Amino acid sequence: MLTIVNGVTSKQVFANEIINLLETMGLDGYFYLGYPVLGGIDGKIKVDALLVSEQTGIVLFDLETLAEENMEDKIQLLDELYNNMEAKLKRYGYLSKRRVLQVPINVLSYAPLYKTKSDEICTSIEEVKEYLESLEWKQGEEYYKKLLEAIQMISQLKKRGGRKNLQKASSRGSKLKAIEDQISCLDKYQSKAVIETVEGVQRIRGLAGSGKTIVLALKVAYLYTMYENKMIAVTFNSRALKGQFIQLITNFIVENTNEEPDWSRIKIIHAWGSKNSEGLYFNFCKANNLVCYDYMDACQKYGRNSSAFDRVCEEAVESVTNPQPLYDVILVDEAQDFSKYFRFLYKGIIINHNKNRANLH
Repeated sequence: MLTIVNGVTSKQVFANEIINLLETMGLDGYFYLGYPVLGGIDGKIKVDALLVSEQTGIVLFDLETLAEENMEDKIQLLDELYNNMEAKLKRYGYLSKRRVLQVPINVLSYAPLYKTKSDEICTSIEEVKEYLESLEWKQGEEYYKKLLEAIQMISQLKKRGGRKNLQKASSRGSKLKAIEDQISCLDKYQSKAVIETVEGVQRIRGLAGSGKTIVLALKVAYLYTMYENKMIAVTFNSRALKGQFIQLITNFIVENTNEEPDWSRIKIIHAWGSKNSEGLYFNFCKANNLVCYDYMDACQKYGRNSSAFDRVCEEAVESVTNPQPLYDVILVDEAQDFSKYFRFLYKGIIINHNKNRANLH
């Protein structure tokens, strides 16, 4: 069975033609739109579409929507896609045997408006079908799941996690390591949660220990690489999660782009904050010239109880008619722990929140 994962694309019409074809071919695997972003010496390349299948190996799709036929530039693009993907996969030793990569990498441009075709440039959907039918991956049964780990960056999570000297089995670090060890590759629901983004609220549900924090970190990395001008905030209730998010997001972005994250575009902040540390609530209050209550202030005004944070959030949102927008996307871990007033608060500081509210739980 083929799982379709719809990422960010401006070429949906041509993508749908490829999807309709693939769904008739009986392939097993994943077809990603707008994924991945391949880092290289000359910068990042955003892949239009990617097929990962046990029958074909990897197929990188370039979806050409223009009629201009600059064949030299097109061949150069296909070469760059191939070379960057090869360099990425060769970093995973388990995908090679005696220094030879065991995964076939295929590149294909679907250019219906072109009049000239070649072995790697198809001008009709029938030619795409013939190309795909000619592919064979003899080692697919042995290497397919390992390939998925690499494409989804899960194996890199295990390698770079570095969770050593964990003495308490009940600690957060030990529990997260257990989750990491259990994940061999993302299932179709996790893959969709990472890459697919909807307008408005997107809820990512899962039982305790199902890897939601890892999925959120992967989603931050994906949004970061796809939207270079977006401000992203990640917030949470437990302060212990901050270090984990920093480590996971750093690993995933470096793996995807070969570059360190620009932390001016990603804010990993506690939901509350304090006078000495950034928080979503504190940032809301400062941006809107409101009184900021830290924990002790809130307890003095509303009592030392579990609803103190809810009350200060309620006071803040009811004090502002048009909040100052701060972020394009807000991802909330442990969202079930927060009240409706905190939800009102973070929705209010999303840029263009009345037109395109993007907040993820």
